[in-house]
Amino acid sequence: MVMDNESTLLFASRISLKLDCEMDLAFYPHDVQQCEILIMSLQYTADNVILKWKEFEITNNILLAQYYVSGNYSSDGIKKYDVGKFSYVSGRIQLSRRMGYFLINKYIPCVLIICMSFITFWIPAEAYPARVTLSVTSLLTIVTQQYQNAMPSVSYVVALNIWMLSCIGFVFCSLLEYAFVVSVMDNKGTDLWPTRKLKKLLHLPETTNDDETGKSPVHTPLKSPKMSPQAIDKISRIVFPVSFLLFCTCYFIHFCR
Repeated sequence: MVMDNESTLLFASRISLKLDCEMDLAFYPHDVQQCEILIMSLQYTADNVILKWKEFEITNNILLAQYYVSGNYSSDGIKKYDVGKFSYVSGRIQLSRRMGYFLINKYIPCVLIICMSFITFWIPAEAYPARVTLSVTSLLTIVTQQYQNAMPSVSYVVALNIWMLSCIGFVFCSLLEYAFVVSVMDNKGTDLWPTRKLKKLLHLPETTNDDETGKSPVHTPLKSPKMSPQAIDKISRIVFPVSFLLFCTCYFIHFCR
């Protein structure tokens, strides 16, 4: 405590605080947390004490394992209560999560597993062991990734849950695609659309051909085009990668903003 020549009393105090910060993890691991510090004198009113920040900065010696300080803000003012007016100073620290761990252990492995499951579309449908083994292995690997200890224990869905469940869905759909291909192989092709049933429903006449002698017309049954297993795989080679690319684009645009 020091008094200068102008009768101004300077009081300095070193305060060590251990504070809690309430976090919203809905965007985890792309979350940005705002932690606020509020200091107020409740013993002396604003008529006696005015609090001002001399400087509000974060030391560079502090290193956090999961976060880095992406910003800090300070303010001061006076709050009015029934018992009087009190001066306060507040500071806000912005913490952004480090993404290196999640890129290496979550996102890149999942993308590689998804790409590996899409390779099955280029394997001949007759190679049952290769396609089934590759699809099932991809599914089990990505399910194991889902239940590792990187998830926060919260009661709501976080961004990483959406990513992992969507990746599981893509791998599972690739396995269903092969089941459909096997079904088509067993049935020697499948109808692209029920042409004859549609004609009967709309009461349209079937195509007829008259023979050369002008005798009774011969009804020619309408045949529906068949879809081969190779055609299904060719369609899947485009649909699955494009769908996954669109999902990744929407996911990172929404959660990394």
